[in-house]
Amino acid sequence: MIAAFASRKEHPSLPFWPMLFENHVIRFVGSDDVPAPSKAAAVREVTVAAAHLVIPVAEVLPLGETARAHDLGDAGPGGRVLVDACR
Repeated sequence: MIAAFASRKEHPSLPFWPMLFENHVIRFVGSDDVPAPSKAAAVREVTVAAAHLVIPVAEVLPLGETARAHDLGDAGPGGRVLVDACR
């Protein structure tokens, strides 16, 4: 599953052939098209799923610190930075 809310590039590149042979499914959904209760439920579910990832997590920040999360991610290696929209 790929969940994304933005891209730094207008035309991001994707590794088409490897993704094709691994049967990836990508669905792009504009957030303006999703009812608020559905968006809130999706945020909760993705946050719960992310908590079970086995990857190095450097920080978990509340939604209000999203800009800081981007800055930490841009700084380079050091573990993932998660944004918890429920905090």
